[in-house]
Amino acid sequence: MALLGFSPGGVQLPNSTPSGKPNSSEPVVDGSDGICHSHDYDQGQGDWDELESEHRCPALVALAVILMEIYFVTPFNTLAKNHGIELIYEPSGRVSLADALLVFYGEEEDEIEGCRSQIPEDYEDGNLLDNNMMRPRIYDEVVRPLEAHLTHGFSQIPLEGLDKTQKYVEWRSNYDNVYEKFITSCISSSPSPSAVKIAILDTGIDRDNVAFEAREENIKGRFNWHNEEFKKRVPDRNGHGTFNASLLLDYAPDADLYIAKIVDKENARPSAHIVTKAIDFAVREWKVDIISMSFGWPTRDFEGYEELEAAIEMPNPVESSCSQPLPIAAGGKAGPILPAAPIPTASPDDISLATVGESVESAWPQSLCDDNFNPLCLVGKSGTSCAIPIAAGIAAFLLQYARLHLSQKNALALKQRDRMMAVLKRIAERGPGYKPRDDYYYIELSLNADNLFGKGKALIDLEIADILTN
Repeated sequence: MALLGFSPGGVQLPNSTPSGKPNSSEPVVDGSDGICHSHDYDQGQGDWDELESEHRCPALVALAVILMEIYFVTPFNTLAKNHGIELIYEPSGRVSLADALLVFYGEEEDEIEGCRSQIPEDYEDGNLLDNNMMRPRIYDEVVRPLEAHLTHGFSQIPLEGLDKTQKYVEWRSNYDNVYEKFITSCISSSPSPSAVKIAILDTGIDRDNVAFEAREENIKGRFNWHNEEFKKRVPDRNGHGTFNASLLLDYAPDADLYIAKIVDKENARPSAHIVTKAIDFAVREWKVDIISMSFGWPTRDFEGYEELEAAIEMPNPVESSCSQPLPIAAGGKAGPILPAAPIPTASPDDISLATVGESVESAWPQSLCDDNFNPLCLVGKSGTSCAIPIAAGIAAFLLQYARLHLSQKNALALKQRDRMMAVLKRIAERGPGYKPRDDYYYIELSLNADNLFGKGKALIDLEIADILTN
């Protein structure tokens, strides 16, 4: 990397004279872009003093400092200190042009060696690149890599900041500890319980993603309701379905997953008629326990509402009403309200539930990823649509827990919506005097003493059984 020329806007740092001062024959700034005007400096001391005090284009000086810091992987102040240079204090906090030139070129008279001596020459013969050669080189070696890194390198980090990402990592770790203790460590030593079946209605999945290659056995069924001509093909051209399906298997790794593709690339609001058919098929043919739906409508005033409501409320005609699936959606009387932020229910008899939904990381279709900058095809997102599959995964954990540790009667009872809601409400409660925040109950699982699953197993079983039988 060379800092001797920067020409996207005709801007160029001056070459050094033996004294370390700029060559008076070269313009400090070529203002062909109309932003920074040309200024030729004379040999006189007055002009050099002006150079020391200010620059017509301070952004150029800032860029030069940034490039030095990037190249040497060292803060500018440290670079100056390493070369024995005492920086000029600027009230604005900016680095002066004189300091930038001194740190870069050094000062022969004072035997100060600058950073330039540590940078390879542009050509092997030591000649400098002219502007026409320098422009594409700086773009290829500096601007383009920086642009690519800023565009793709932080795709996994949400705008809310790293602190929220870390909070989610800790939240997920607490959940994993609970799952490991009560499911993973028990499932191999217990009589094989039936797996929890989850249907996800979304944009399909990218089966080539590494997140699904290792979980191929979990995917038990697929149906393309968006294009029934290709019933078994559920490619995801949007990313929403891949993200949520992978998230479901993160939180319910022992569950059976059924993929219903109801929308395609645009991820527009789905047809209520298609959703109704998908729900009916999931109930009658797949006989699922949970249906995850990360979509919704702003009001009930849309075509097909009554048909959709009937499909959600209708119990499985083949089995008892205890076997009707649990719909996990963004809201409505049909199922729990589990958003990333509080959304109180309209009825005073209902309760509002919430769980984590910020800075959530999950899989993304390979066709929508840049392998050079995101080889694992993972992205971070926030919102209600992230909270829904997590809530569905928590519900699947509870059903699996009941099948492993409780009676068959209680395991069936937990599939009733009101009982599941009651258990989730109990998990959210922290002590006898607990009050919901902003009228919603926040669901979080951990082994901490104030959490239901931080208690002894006998007490956990007793409390859940008491909720299910009363």
